[in-house]
Amino acid sequence: MNTTAAGASPVDCDVGLLVQKLRSAASAGYDEWRVQDPSDGSYCIAYSWPETMSPEREARAWLAYQQAQYPDSQHAGYVVACVRVVPEKDQLLVLAADALEAMAGWKQPNIRANRGARQGDSG
Repeated sequence: MNTTAAGASPVDCDVGLLVQKLRSAASAGYDEWRVQDPSDGSYCIAYSWPETMSPEREARAWLAYQQAQYPDSQHAGYVVACVRVVPEKDQLLVLAADALEAMAGWKQPNIRANRGARQGDSG
């Protein structure tokens, strides 16, 4: 097999470039403002930009209205929280990059940790 001046095969260089592109294509996620139960994080409504220009303000206004109109409702004790949501597509891009690196023998992917790092499931 041919090698480059640095001693890496062209396939390794191509895989390395692909891994780099996969990682750069994955976003860090976005902030979502949720009206949620402070004890377990379950939420009833969420706002994010660009769906609304002021997601935090919208979430706080919704909660204030609910608490004023329905003081004994299940949402009375809820709070507004900002949660970082990483879409599954972006998580899969990072997982694919980890797997390619492992197949190329560069490092072992931490697949279990990546699966557990799923934050802010939107459902």
